[in-house]
Amino acid sequence: MSADKDIDKINNIRNFEVDDSILLSFVTSLTNCEIERVGPMEFERISIDSRDIKGKELFIAIKGKNFDGHNFIKNALEQGAFGIISELSLAEVANTLGNIVFGTDFSFIKVPNTILAMHDIARGFRQRIEKVIGITGSVGKTTTKEILKTLLKGYQTVSTFGNFNNEIGLPLSLFRAKKNDKFGIFEMAMRSKGEISQLCSIAMPDIGIITRIAESHIGLLGSMENIARAKGEILDFVDSAFLNFNCKYSRKIFGEMLKDKKGKPKEVIWFGKESDLYIKSHEIFIHGSRLELSGRFGNFVLRAPNIFLPQFEPLLASVAVARFLGLDWNEINDNLQGYHPLQGRFLIKKLGDQIVIDDSYNATCTSFLKGLETIKSLKFGNRRKIFVFGDILEAGDKSRDLHKKVIKKIEELDPFLVYFVGTEFVKSVGRNSKLRFKNLGIDEVKEDLAKILSKEDLVYIKGSNSTKTWKVLELWD
Repeated sequence: MSADKDIDKINNIRNFEVDDSILLSFVTSLTNCEIERVGPMEFERISIDSRDIKGKELFIAIKGKNFDGHNFIKNALEQGAFGIISELSLAEVANTLGNIVFGTDFSFIKVPNTILAMHDIARGFRQRIEKVIGITGSVGKTTTKEILKTLLKGYQTVSTFGNFNNEIGLPLSLFRAKKNDKFGIFEMAMRSKGEISQLCSIAMPDIGIITRIAESHIGLLGSMENIARAKGEILDFVDSAFLNFNCKYSRKIFGEMLKDKKGKPKEVIWFGKESDLYIKSHEIFIHGSRLELSGRFGNFVLRAPNIFLPQFEPLLASVAVARFLGLDWNEINDNLQGYHPLQGRFLIKKLGDQIVIDDSYNATCTSFLKGLETIKSLKFGNRRKIFVFGDILEAGDKSRDLHKKVIKKIEELDPFLVYFVGTEFVKSVGRNSKLRFKNLGIDEVKEDLAKILSKEDLVYIKGSNSTKTWKVLELWD
């Protein structure tokens, strides 16, 4: 079902009662289909990857630009799948299946479009969840999800699995929902206009968080305003919106968009800069931060392990939602003590005598600047600072300006050496710069770094995913 499909159908699905089992009757009631063969009537999981089949799954043969799941129907059945959803009829795949057609018991469902069928089925799973929180934004989605999940750990909660946050991944995350889940926390990613609306039509969020508008995908969308408006599509769906007052594009664009809304969202809560929830003061230590929070929810001093400047806004958004949902300050503070960041998201590790900061998951100009500012605040004594930085990608014609901003901040910290992976940072270093750097491929960086590492070194690793800066971490395996 497309994002603008008849809203009555979505509302009807909202009222569908389900339990934790995945029944054939449940699946076929949710989407336009033909049941061509009835075999097993119940499935344990839904999968789109034949390599992931363990037995008793319902396999959906989705088609992408570079693959076609229909080519793996036989594999799925050989691995023990109990059911197939396919755009091809059973007669059309019978020759490929061979004797499996006769020797294996399975159900076969034909649909016009397997991806849209997957979306329809995911909407059914969404009804297992009492309240859904959708998280979008250019940066900080996963960190916000992880912090909020930590704060809500006293409740039965389902959340985005891995980085499954697009039109394929979001349904897979929803398929993990159990009956009577109190909360669902789902990331929503986009690369073009209309994609957030499509994801919202699947997850039907009650609460929306927009973390921050930054330069991610500016090369694809053309401007920060276009990025903001694409992210802001979530405002058409939610009852309550949590927006970043620190972000000028959020204040300007979302302020304009909210004026045009008719009944949605019913409530808007801002976090940051003396808004509904803001940081009055803070101290940063090697193991985390101490923050004095203030605003409409009252005042409180929060102890935040593994939280540094890059995580301040995700923390504010998460705390604002938790307070809105009724958690008291002490419960929030106690739960937060269990927070541990995921790999690649400004994770500070003490490995022997060395300190390694793994911020390798992705990169924008904004996240680079916050990471470097945190290192500057922590000072780290007399440790040699060595940076391994990959380019900021998908920045379009803004690339040179964005890389120059980061170069300026790097120079303030006077690192012992910077390794640049890619060409954009190198082209942005000024002629008179005193920055000590090398421009190498990531494997060459590993070899060179291994030769010069010494005790007490600080190594900061960051870059866009495809620059593979994370490979440097193999030196400490």
